[in-house]
Amino acid sequence: MRSIKLFLSGLGLMIGTIAFGQFSNSVSAAQPELQSNKQGPKGKKKCWSKTQMNIGLGIANYYGDLTENFHLFNQSSFSLGAGLSYRIIPHLSARADIAVNKIQASDSRNNRVDLQNRNLSFKSFVWDLNLAVQYEVLNLDKYKVTPYVFVGFGVFYFNPYTKDANGYKQFLQYLGTEGQGLTGYPDRKKYKRTQFEIPFGGGLKWAVNKKINLGLEYKFRKTNTDYLDDVSRLGYPNKALLDAKNPRTATLTWRGGEVGAGGYPTNPNLNRGNPNKNDVFYTMQFKVGIQL
Repeated sequence: MRSIKLFLSGLGLMIGTIAFGQFSNSVSAAQPELQSNKQGPKGKKKCWSKTQMNIGLGIANYYGDLTENFHLFNQSSFSLGAGLSYRIIPHLSARADIAVNKIQASDSRNNRVDLQNRNLSFKSFVWDLNLAVQYEVLNLDKYKVTPYVFVGFGVFYFNPYTKDANGYKQFLQYLGTEGQGLTGYPDRKKYKRTQFEIPFGGGLKWAVNKKINLGLEYKFRKTNTDYLDDVSRLGYPNKALLDAKNPRTATLTWRGGEVGAGGYPTNPNLNRGNPNKNDVFYTMQFKVGIQL
């Protein structure tokens, strides 16, 4: 909640800046003596003429412990977003975006036998809020097409789940599949489902006319969590400790028995995940921009 409050404060600051610019333009128009003699028609533009509404639709992907390799389209799901951008100067804009992305992965789609035997899977809706600064290489007032890049900060919320052997939906963070919340593992705390991110990427924008532009955008999110997929640690927790709290947990910590790969691992050093790399997620969207 604290990270969401920080983001909303930044979003409020941006909206306040836009509103102040609009108020300033209104005051200048009402009091011509406050305007510079050198100020031309461009100085009389309303603030909203620099504001654009954006709508995006595309695909979302994740890369982490349940994906063998980085693939742009492997195990994709949907991404839907909307936002506002405000042109500060001809090439530089501030933007605020909100999106809902669905990410997913399954060991059954991997080629490595050890990952197939692990047989884990997850899905999650990721609610994504961020602010960014965007630089357009060319001015769309003069050119039809321009590439652009952006970078910013934000927060996101996720809640990984899976279907058990009987087809029932199970939320994984609550279960503590790596021993989180057990007295036998006092150092293992349940991970937070709201986390910070650093979004960055680029795209190509085409001006259909002065009011509408179309674009294709790639957006990568660097995160500070390794639990988008509920998998991180190298070994498997003690099954007896898991069963003492909730017998369902062990059945979703190791799922090799469902594919004939044997019962719960007795080797504590058998790798479950890789704690040295945080998970990431990324999107590719077709976007429509409408000048207000």
